[in-house]
Amino acid sequence: MSEDKILVFNISGKFAHFRKFYTNSSSLTYIIPPRTVVMGILGSILEKSRDEYYTLFSPDKCKLSVSLKSKVKKHFESLNYLHKNAHTQIPLELLVPLNKNDSLRYNIYVYHKNNHIIEELKTRIENNITGYGIYLGQRQFRAYFDGLVLLSDYEYISGPINSEITTVTWADNIELDFKQPFELERFKILSNYKKINSGREPDNMIEIIYPVKNSTSGKFKEIIKLKYNNEMISFFTPFKDV
Repeated sequence: MSEDKILVFNISGKFAHFRKFYTNSSSLTYIIPPRTVVMGILGSILEKSRDEYYTLFSPDKCKLSVSLKSKVKKHFESLNYLHKNAHTQIPLELLVPLNKNDSLRYNIYVYHKNNHIIEELKTRIENNITGYGIYLGQRQFRAYFDGLVLLSDYEYISGPINSEITTVTWADNIELDFKQPFELERFKILSNYKKINSGREPDNMIEIIYPVKNSTSGKFKEIIKLKYNNEMISFFTPFKDV
């Protein structure tokens, strides 16, 4: 694995909504794009057709992670829906920049067993090729590449090790350090879909932890150190499984 590299790039936009899968009467949002949303972004960049990229970016081949690089707040808007010839209002929770003159900015981290996939993604991003378009959850919330794109050498560190990370991590990877002040979100997401004749269906659920502010401190089973800036990161799913 030491000869491989991790692709890091940045996307931004003014609004985002990453719908929580368990909501019904209201549409709540995660603070970061779930793994399946990141898969969709990569599939769109590579111009893969709908429901055709799940195997390409499955957890046994591809490791994905996210970190939020701007301050955000949540805001509700009521949307009118037509249901059985009658209008009904549904509250939609949006992510917006804390500063109205700012943007939402996310770093995306990608490892793939196939180096050609990483190289193609890097080339397309560097040339601002968005394929079918990239979005922050919903099609009306267009996203843009925001300058950062690089390939980084890395060091895989097997724990237990005391450290702090700035990215998402799978919940069982960390024993939290409650002596340190932190604000976290812990939630379940889909890790992948699988293609079926009628479209797609959920493949697996995972529980993740994300630092709402700054970083997460604790004792980790594994972490990855990026060589270009010594950033400590983790992934949605265990890196050792790839």
